[in-house]
Amino acid sequence: MGSMEDDILKDFLAESKDNLELLDQQFVELEQEPDNEDLIKSIFRTIHTIKGTSGFFGFTTLEGIAHFAEDILSKLRDGIVPVDEEITTILLQSVDYIKAILASLEQTGKEPDDIEYLDFIVELRNFSEKITKDGKSSKETGEQAAAEEPAEQEQDESAGSEPEAQAAEKTGAAETESQAVHEGEQAKEPEKASKQEKSGAAKGKEGKSSAPRPRKAPSPPAGA
Repeated sequence: MGSMEDDILKDFLAESKDNLELLDQQFVELEQEPDNEDLIKSIFRTIHTIKGTSGFFGFTTLEGIAHFAEDILSKLRDGIVPVDEEITTILLQSVDYIKAILASLEQTGKEPDDIEYLDFIVELRNFSEKITKDGKSSKETGEQAAAEEPAEQEQDESAGSEPEAQAAEKTGAAETESQAVHEGEQAKEPEKASKQEKSGAAKGKEGKSSAPRPRKAPSPPAGA
């Protein structure tokens, strides 16, 4: 490395060590305040800076760990998954591995070549994929439940309104029937009156025909 790169590396190592010490405290706070968005964003920025600078220097192991740790933090930041003990634990492990790599860089100028670091990168990647699937599954389940809830409410309302509709229909039919009967009775009243008038007239005629007609006195015999 040239002198300029050496200076940049020294500044990077010094800044990263300070930030990592702060991360330990921030993760403790995050366990107590899992919904603290500002805290999550601050942790994300620190890991993002380490990833970017390690890529600049070609520190692939450090970049790989920082990359997948950042990926997990982005899911927390975006609300895809909530903060829990399992996520906090693996992120703290990431910080420990990053510290160990920085210590090796400071002492030897090289990353450790232990296979353990590569295994941890694979573990981080698998964990990130797992929580992505779990987060999407939980979201879809929540959306489906939210979509089914109004449908169930509509069914309940429909079921509740059906007896009312039937009752209203029966009441309307009864009122219609009553009105028809009433109108029928009104229509029959003139007919009854007409029949009564005809009956009275007939009785009057019978009374007249049955009454004895006045008899004429017999004519007296002639010469009487």
